[in-house]
Amino acid sequence: MSRPIRLLFRADSGVGIGHGHATRVEALARATVRAGGDALIVARRLAGHRPPATDLPDIRWLDASNPVADDDAAQRADAVATLQAGRASGFTFDLVVVDHYNLGPTWERTVRATGVNVVALDDFPGRPHAANQVVELLPVTAAMPGRLAGLEYLPMDCAYNLSPITVPKNGVRVVVTFGASDPTGHTLVALDALDRLDELVPGFLAHADIVVGAAHPALDAVAARVVGAPRRTLQRQVTSLVPLMRDAHIVLTSAGNAMTEAVASGRRTLAVVTADNQAALADALAAAGVVYRLPAASAATPVALAQA
Repeated sequence: MSRPIRLLFRADSGVGIGHGHATRVEALARATVRAGGDALIVARRLAGHRPPATDLPDIRWLDASNPVADDDAAQRADAVATLQAGRASGFTFDLVVVDHYNLGPTWERTVRATGVNVVALDDFPGRPHAANQVVELLPVTAAMPGRLAGLEYLPMDCAYNLSPITVPKNGVRVVVTFGASDPTGHTLVALDALDRLDELVPGFLAHADIVVGAAHPALDAVAARVVGAPRRTLQRQVTSLVPLMRDAHIVLTSAGNAMTEAVASGRRTLAVVTADNQAALADALAAAGVVYRLPAASAATPVALAQA
């Protein structure tokens, strides 16, 4: 009997990166373990990084004082360090999966030169790669020929397969999440929208969970608006959105990984495109009728969010 597959994953999370890359590789690592295989994640402990999953093997942390830069020397050094981190723990692996904007062709060629196959995940269409296989986490129409692509490839934890929930006319529960660092400041805009709804339609909102990362640039301002406020709860640096999604009727989010998790949960999803790489996927989900895509970030005002 052949031994179970062993996968080594490389992804980072934190300020300026968000948590989406780490969330995706966690979902794949979890699926690998559940299928009887082994998985190990290698990452750098950057500011605002995603809390490690408690149901997976401990992350192997690289030196955070030397963050990845988008140049050949840094990519080669990171590739060597990644392989060493995996092997130092006695972990032999069959395949390396990388999900990282700054680790491209040079990194992939360095790993492949050691005889290890590489799969690259990407949500930017058409970026250069030298991996054995590239999976573009995009609608097929936006992908490059010769690459695996399509919404069926989106890594998703099966825990998001939640029971259906009916949206009531009043007493709605909302989850607000604009990523780990919320670069466009839409958490505060959403709070203005919720306050507006409370004034215009009393009783419509039963509760709102406001999710922020530990490195949110406006954390103090958000906390001042939420902590102690009626029918509002501040959720800091959560390891999973599943418990919040379970009780939510509507999710107001940036059009990143949390959007796909909300859709997988079967929750009504209002999404704001806050980064260029989000547009193609948000448009595809909106066209499929499972996401209400709000205007560009600059047009997603409190009034627009409240109306949506």
